Amino acid sequence: MELLAPAQNTDFGKIAINCGADAVYIGGPGFSARSNAHNSVADIAVLTEYAHRYLAKVYVAVNTILLNDTEVMNAARTVRNLYDAGADGVIIQDFGLIEAGLPPMPVIASTQMHNHSVASVQFLEKVGFHRAILARELHPNEIAAIRSGTEKIELEAFVHGALCVSYSGRCYLSTAVGGRSANRGECAQPCRKRYSLKSQSGNTLADGHLLSVKDLCRIDMLDTLIDAGVSSFKIEGRLKNAAYVANVVTAYRLALDAVLKKRGDESHMDNYENPIAPDLSKTFHRGYVDGFAIGAQTMVNMSSPKMTGERLGKVLSVSRNRIVLPKSVMETLNAGDGICFYENRLLRGTRVQKTEPSAVILRDGAGISKGTEIYRNLDYQFVARLEKHDTVRRSPVQLQLTQRDGTITLLAVDANGFTAANTLNGLIEPADNAERMKATWHRQLRKCGDMEFTVTDVQMDDVDVPFAPVSRINEIRREVLLKLRSVRESNMVSIRRQAAIPCTPTTFTALASGLDGYCNIDNSYARRFFEKCGVKDVPVAVETQNNYTDVKVMTSRYCLKRELGLCGQHTDELHLEDADAPHIHLVLHFDCDKCEMSLTYEDTIQNNH
Repeated sequence: MELLAPAQNTDFGKIAINCGADAVYIGGPGFSARSNAHNSVADIAVLTEYAHRYLAKVYVAVNTILLNDTEVMNAARTVRNLYDAGADGVIIQDFGLIEAGLPPMPVIASTQMHNHSVASVQFLEKVGFHRAILARELHPNEIAAIRSGTEKIELEAFVHGALCVSYSGRCYLSTAVGGRSANRGECAQPCRKRYSLKSQSGNTLADGHLLSVKDLCRIDMLDTLIDAGVSSFKIEGRLKNAAYVANVVTAYRLALDAVLKKRGDESHMDNYENPIAPDLSKTFHRGYVDGFAIGAQTMVNMSSPKMTGERLGKVLSVSRNRIVLPKSVMETLNAGDGICFYENRLLRGTRVQKTEPSAVILRDGAGISKGTEIYRNLDYQFVARLEKHDTVRRSPVQLQLTQRDGTITLLAVDANGFTAANTLNGLIEPADNAERMKATWHRQLRKCGDMEFTVTDVQMDDVDVPFAPVSRINEIRREVLLKLRSVRESNMVSIRRQAAIPCTPTTFTALASGLDGYCNIDNSYARRFFEKCGVKDVPVAVETQNNYTDVKVMTSRYCLKRELGLCGQHTDELHLEDADAPHIHLVLHFDCDKCEMSLTYEDTIQNNH
């Protein structure tokens, strides 16, 4: 079972690993689906070297669609450089990379490929993908069906973080509205804006952030997801800060270890010094849901796309920047805390400047009156503790001194069974005080300094411990642990080689009928790949269009009618009107059999012209 964490950069990746991530995913120097989170090959090499010390992996995202053959070749060159840097896998969206040729490393199918059905994941497995990152919308029962319909391909599922309202890789709303492509890592998130839901006659049925879905939190569903066949649990957030990474990774490490222990699996052996006490309610979120349309939960926060945080209570009295809240609430606030409130339906915020026994002094009290509901969306002291990042991860190791034919050897064995040995050459002088010397050896061998190991046991029975100064004992210990590190790192290289199955085109009966312009086939390499798979007429990618009027720009498992309790009502046309640009309409279409909603784009100004 793999806990997979986001890394905006090398430093954040190290934090994730320190807090218990089994793997991290990070953007490469280009072609990443988060255009603001690029990292050089040299930086990724530093991260992989660090990760491999803990037997952790680094996957690199090269997962945008590629618009032309030059981009394909440049991206393929980037992947080869990442392979040389030690990356453990590459995440891709564009099939053209397979045709261009990839180095012998695990290839992971990005969720942007719309891995949502048994047939789609079966195809990936037949092509040779090592892993499929499943669509965020899938219910555990659907994941179980995919697992039953496939053999060896690994299944990765999102468990925490932001949700796209659209099926991933199938959203063109940002492109249509502002020319910023989600499939190119440039999404402007127009789904987080305020809209009015209107009928054909112009009546307003609802108003607010109608497409801004809440964030995913499946920390209580890990057991269920394991049973469904998930082997990698993915935390979203390559643009999130270090405090988010530390808090969320620690929370899921504790939860996953508890589930595995209950199942009799304690394979995650590492120890943690100075661990933080996580609290998911204090990290950025828009409200939590455990999936799309599960139970009666609401999927969106119509009031705001921002974090409101924890409810504190209503203001009892106010005088300029001084407010009085219930005493029990004021005792929990500290200088630096962020608070927020709604004024005329808009979320506003300020900071706590000072706390007194009888009042809270705000930096700015404008907009707050008696009875205003106050929330805390930043716990300053909690975040300050997170930002210290002082959690230290150690891998347990046992040391044993053995003596045979006059030769003394120090053996190191880790919890995974990897071993290294160091012969004590030149140490032949017997100790004047054998017991004291033995205690010195034992004490010094237990120390690991700043290395990634913690020595849990030292055995030296029946060994005539020779005299050695403390500095020499420390040197001997460090030498054997460096050898053990090398053995563990070599094992990571071996694992990568064993997992690398060459990806090749293959015919697949269910493929041709499901292929359309939303599959983002946008270069000759990708077209050639699908032609080799038996597709005669490869469709042109929707992404290439210059005008998106009347084009379906989003398909979603989220349905506004369901959300608003309007199922079976308003059979006439409904559309969303952009609060900031009323000329932009998103016409809604409902497939009630599938409980899906799609949007087509309409610009009334362009239409009038």
